[in-house]
Amino acid sequence: MHIKRFQIISEYDQTKDYGFSIRPKHEKCLLLLEKNQTFIPGDFIAHNFDKIENQDTPTKQRRDIFYQSFSIGKKIGLIKEINDYPISFRDFTNLETVQYFTEQLRQDKRKNTKWDPSNLSPTQKSYLYAIWNFNNWLCGKEFESNRLIYSAS
Repeated sequence: MHIKRFQIISEYDQTKDYGFSIRPKHEKCLLLLEKNQTFIPGDFIAHNFDKIENQDTPTKQRRDIFYQSFSIGKKIGLIKEINDYPISFRDFTNLETVQYFTEQLRQDKRKNTKWDPSNLSPTQKSYLYAIWNFNNWLCGKEFESNRLIYSAS
């Protein structure tokens, strides 16, 4: 399973007008973000959980404040998601050999429907995601191989 990671591009400025109003509880969370910091949302929430709202606020509500703040941060350009994949799924499915393999898989059972190559059937998606995950795992690995050369003696 892939864990989302984010990088903070710039710090939140309370005096700047971002084009919409930001609630004080979200501002409080955005102020915790430090420039050039990389974080996993779950770890960030666990580390800063007691700094948002008071102890009487339910846990789920406090977690939601963090996630809403991350969403606001992405909208206003404070946070960007770091992509650890060597190739995106869409680009992977556009590779010539993968397209050929996709055509060999069963498509939708429904008749008289237009089939769009970008709209994959569930069977095709499950196989392609499995191969894509294997491709992501395989990238950057090093392997040793031996080659035997026979000589006529």
